[in-house]
Amino acid sequence: MTPPSLLPAVLVRPELLPPGLIGTPGRRPRRPGDSGFELPDPPQCPHDRLLVVIIFDDSYSVTGGNDPVGNRYREAAAALTHLGRRCRCGRLRVAIVHFDRGTSVDVDPTPLNRRGSRRLAGGLAPPPGRYSGSSKLGPALDRAQEIADAHPDHQVAVCVFSDFELLDPQPEAVLDRLCAWPGPAHAVVLHNPPPGRLRDAPTVTVTGIGWASDRGSVARAVYGALTTHSLHRKA
Repeated sequence: MTPPSLLPAVLVRPELLPPGLIGTPGRRPRRPGDSGFELPDPPQCPHDRLLVVIIFDDSYSVTGGNDPVGNRYREAAAALTHLGRRCRCGRLRVAIVHFDRGTSVDVDPTPLNRRGSRRLAGGLAPPPGRYSGSSKLGPALDRAQEIADAHPDHQVAVCVFSDFELLDPQPEAVLDRLCAWPGPAHAVVLHNPPPGRLRDAPTVTVTGIGWASDRGSVARAVYGALTTHSLHRKA
């Protein structure tokens, strides 16, 4: 049996991940079952019309080491399933976009309910090997903007999972686009210090995921994006 001190973990920002909600030894966690962490009770329906675009970086720097515990997909699925069990209103939608565009694992906006959670689970995986490896955020933001333009009756939030070792032709301009996103913006920074533009932006919620982190923070970062409304928060 692996000693507790050697178990993998993820960093908890108190605004998104209250320490008192994290699973403790000997205490049965809430759903999702044996995940080892707890999530808050979902808000009651009906939700506001919110569409959350979750963007994943599957570049070699992430898959080769900067996803500290390889947890982002498993914990994102836990957050979607947890909220999807409660949501019945159809007003909360989720889309999944990968840095590698045009792959089979992108998912168009889908209502976050029981059926939708199963469909979204198909997007919570790296793209097929011959496609993966892009370090460019710009094309994914282009797709997020296309989705937002097609849903003018929804507030559209973005939640980006990346180490932000970007290879866009003008990476600073791409970060400026993220900081200027008209709806809530979340940056989940894998292993690295957050870029200064994100750290200093009052419109971006930043969560750091590092080697010494506790389990559950990825799920809680996603959960925070799914349950936010018009309020921009700074972690």
